[in-house]
Amino acid sequence: MQPKSWPEFYANAHNVPSMLRWATTHSRMFTELLESETILEVGTGTGMLSALLSRFCKSVVSIDSSPEVLDTAKRTGEKVQTLVNLVRADAFEMPFASKSFQAAFSQGLYEHFDDRDIERMVQEQLRVAEHVYISVPTVYYPHVWRLGPGLVGNERLKTLNFWRDQFRNYKIEEASYYSDFKMLTFAGATIPWPSQALLKLAA
Repeated sequence: MQPKSWPEFYANAHNVPSMLRWATTHSRMFTELLESETILEVGTGTGMLSALLSRFCKSVVSIDSSPEVLDTAKRTGEKVQTLVNLVRADAFEMPFASKSFQAAFSQGLYEHFDDRDIERMVQEQLRVAEHVYISVPTVYYPHVWRLGPGLVGNERLKTLNFWRDQFRNYKIEEASYYSDFKMLTFAGATIPWPSQALLKLAA
């Protein structure tokens, strides 16, 4: 049954194996984030990426507007014994000083917003962090109409060129497709399908 909301989608805490699988899926972004000591996640989601990053980085903060999502992430952190500072906050007006973090990232967040809110959100992330990493599912993500694995139904599934155009007023240090290992690995081999897009931005 398709979940009706993100709190419902993220209702179950995760364990170490699922956390590692999630990180493997987004290994390109994860590897780059490990070069930073202070990291902000915008949109907690499962909380697994932040949980794993906290094993290696000096400080990891994750924000979300949903107390239910944050509660699940807290339970996940307790199960896997990680240290993430979970904060209930508005992504458009975050309670952090300018350049508080070396890097900010979001995975599966921007595709839920319209152009105006995307602009507001990236401006705020670049205010509090030196670099911003954005990972989004693309138009090639496996789906039928509005349904698909990991989709609630309000996603805007777009091409990499669409996202490049969205962020044309910023310095785009990286923009590329990548594959989702969770869905596209068979017999140890990953099918090179551009289901995800990764962008790295600077002001």
